[in-house]
Amino acid sequence: MTNNNDLRDLKLMVLDDYIQSMRKNRRYALIGLLFTLVTAMTLPTMLSENPPSFVYTANKWLSAMCLGFCSMIVLGTTVMLRRLSKEREQTLRGE
Repeated sequence: MTNNNDLRDLKLMVLDDYIQSMRKNRRYALIGLLFTLVTAMTLPTMLSENPPSFVYTANKWLSAMCLGFCSMIVLGTTVMLRRLSKEREQTLRGE
């Protein structure tokens, strides 16, 4: 039978590992967001000879969707990190 300290230590190890992986993935999401921003700024001007063309409009929509998706990943990861950090602190205090 395990005691509560062993379970608490195991929970802390799992939380620490998960928090570290979330931080690493947040960096990748930020890199993706920067890449999307650069693409959204440069690709429309490179592709469009006639600005009201279909390619220009489709590219704007695609860039906006990619930017929204990357922003959602960054925001979600940040919120999860805050919650996990609070849970870790509560576990350390024994609450």
